[in-house]
Amino acid sequence: MSNFEINDSWLRDWAMRCGIMLIVAFLLPMVTPFKTFWFWHMIKAAPVGTLLLLGVGVACVALTTVAKDKLAGNRLAVVLLVLSLLPLLSGMGGSSNMATMGAMGRGGMPMAGGANFGAILLLLSLCSIAIGNHLSKVHTQDQYPRLMVGIGGIVLLVLMILPIAGRSPITMFFSGFMWSRGWPVLLILAGVIAYGVIAVMQFFKIRGDMSELLSLVARGLLVGVPAVALFYVLVGPIPFFSGLMMVLKMILTVYGIVLLFVTSLTAVIEYNVGSGNQGAETSS
Repeated sequence: MSNFEINDSWLRDWAMRCGIMLIVAFLLPMVTPFKTFWFWHMIKAAPVGTLLLLGVGVACVALTTVAKDKLAGNRLAVVLLVLSLLPLLSGMGGSSNMATMGAMGRGGMPMAGGANFGAILLLLSLCSIAIGNHLSKVHTQDQYPRLMVGIGGIVLLVLMILPIAGRSPITMFFSGFMWSRGWPVLLILAGVIAYGVIAVMQFFKIRGDMSELLSLVARGLLVGVPAVALFYVLVGPIPFFSGLMMVLKMILTVYGIVLLFVTSLTAVIEYNVGSGNQGAETSS
């Protein structure tokens, strides 16, 4: 694999990718059997959340092109981190574009209460493992990356067991319906649990260095989630084009925000705790 440094070039490359993803997600229509919703419909339905996502995307692209000489180093990383947090905090309040898409598509995607709290914790635990694993490849002798991996893994496994948002996720493995109709979801859930288990094993040094295995599982999940969504589009009752547009819009939105958060927070930690100029092998 290629080597990258956690520096301005590495950070700007990822910010550009995330910004483009968010802008494309904003421009893509959401097609339902009843109507095609374009970005002006989204703005009318939820102006704050929709325009916020567009603003973050445009800001990322601007910071990596026309304004690349204005911010650098830790200041650039902090600004990008704040930009990534804005839609996450907006989503906690239920005003995100993702919630709007579900409502407009008659799917209903509530983002409040226990489900929202559990989703935020799940996201943070996954990000903690990814960031800690990435930094551990740079700072092999430091303890803080391994601590991030361990805390993220423990929280992730707890979330899989405790019924924070209603039913415990792990109980899905004991559902006959899930095994007959929802087995692709079970594959993703098994991958998430494996990610947490490997992270805990890495933390306690149970079987040597497992950072590459963690990266491999993370990449599998990043590919597997949209693959499962597209599978259900193919076999489900929703027209293919409608489902495809919905999946693309959702994946580009979520991945744009999450990857911006992960990369910017990684850079902030590196600039303030690490050396800020050591090479690291890319990981997810």
